Amino acid sequence: MKVNTQTLLFASLLRFTNAMAIDKRDGPAPSNVQQFASQLEASKLGGQYSKPTQVVDQFLAIGDSYTAGIGSNGQDDRDPQSYDCRRYKGAYPYIISEDDGWDEINGNHPKAPTLNFGACSGAKMDDLLSKQLTLGEEWRDVEYHTFGKPQLAVLTIAGNDHDFGDLINDCIARAWRPRDCDEQLRELDDKVKSEETYTKLFGVLTSIVQKGRVAKGADPPENFQTFIQGYVPLWNDDDPGCDDISWSWGASWYYGKAFLKRDMRSKMNGLVNDLNANIKKVADALNQFGVFYVEPPNDAYAKHRFCEPAPKSYHESEVGKNTWFWHWDYPIGHNDEGPETYAFDAGSPDKDNFFNVSQAALDIFIPDKEKQKSLSADNPVHNNSAAFRDYDSFIKGLDEKDVEIARLISEATRRSFHPKETAYKEHAKKFMEVIKANRGNVDRAGTSDSKECKPGRRDNFDKCFDQCYQGLCQENAGEPGVICTCPDAPA
Repeated sequence: MKVNTQTLLFASLLRFTNAMAIDKRDGPAPSNVQQFASQLEASKLGGQYSKPTQVVDQFLAIGDSYTAGIGSNGQDDRDPQSYDCRRYKGAYPYIISEDDGWDEINGNHPKAPTLNFGACSGAKMDDLLSKQLTLGEEWRDVEYHTFGKPQLAVLTIAGNDHDFGDLINDCIARAWRPRDCDEQLRELDDKVKSEETYTKLFGVLTSIVQKGRVAKGADPPENFQTFIQGYVPLWNDDDPGCDDISWSWGASWYYGKAFLKRDMRSKMNGLVNDLNANIKKVADALNQFGVFYVEPPNDAYAKHRFCEPAPKSYHESEVGKNTWFWHWDYPIGHNDEGPETYAFDAGSPDKDNFFNVSQAALDIFIPDKEKQKSLSADNPVHNNSAAFRDYDSFIKGLDEKDVEIARLISEATRRSFHPKETAYKEHAKKFMEVIKANRGNVDRAGTSDSKECKPGRRDNFDKCFDQCYQGLCQENAGEPGVICTCPDAPA
């Protein structure tokens, strides 16, 4: 029986990354990187990476909700073809695809690259490996895209592997059964700094490199690039203005209020920074394979995080445009980033559009008012409805209810603590800076503009496909089934 060598390579990569022990020095043990290089070489994918001089015709955006851009900005912004992956048009990959900087990167090439947008909200590292790296080119209008033929990939990943959704509940929302906040912060900080997290990240990034080389969108294939960005800390942790503020949903459900103390904010920020440090360590170790870490735009977020200096009335419900993260109190139906002022005035008609998220969720899952009255410390809400046991149960319960208010609460919960479109523009800038710094001058006489294509088929680059139909090929342009060579772009 003939066995595909690429299949064997991918299987061996997964076994290798799951089994290897990570050296405790800065960076990986040399044998790990060397072993990966040897595996690439054995599969004839091991050419030496060098700064690419090829036009970027297509780029891939994969990963989690930070890349999918959940909630930016409002329901009308959601891509209906993304289904439960919830990709939004205000996400940074869309912004990157429209950036004027491509003119410089691509040597004033007349067409911006095609975006293959396959990121999925809620994705963990295992989800990325199993659902977002399938080879193939017919990737449009489906929930999980195939890989395509990109020259580079952009992504964020690993946040969901560390239970940030439940941590927000434990330390802030208390909407479902909470765990001890301090204990969870300690456990998660140990986890994000762990060798286990490093190993999984190493496996994800090496798998992307391998798939990028197999796809052969880059020319030569070994010049495929991967750009991974870290996450932005959520809080101003210096100002005392939030110390006596609570955003707890479950304060009336006998879980007790959680307050936004500086110590908690500082620890949560530290957790994000420690995860970023581990991501960067892996990316830096894989530079020789075209992997690059992109710093999050922390400086741009200064004065735009939660709990920046502001009136107390604003801290109680931080929904204004000045805050670049979503708060669950802002009505999901508004397709903007919040009011211009610190908060809605009491008499504003928009004030009527707010709903009590806590009470609305209670009414959905425990509609019997007498049962609601019976809730107590001895009879907590999670004993009365399985939806209040954890984050996944809460979201699943909402999604199973075929009523508009449940959909609104679900979307508001999912997008909370994620960036708005204004913020994603800063993420896009950081990506473009690093992409520009790691692309060479486009060789106009090289192979970048001489791909073969078959008119009537979409099995090659869009640019080449379009040129064939526009009569720009050297001969026999437009005849079905005829292979033609696209010339350099016309002046």
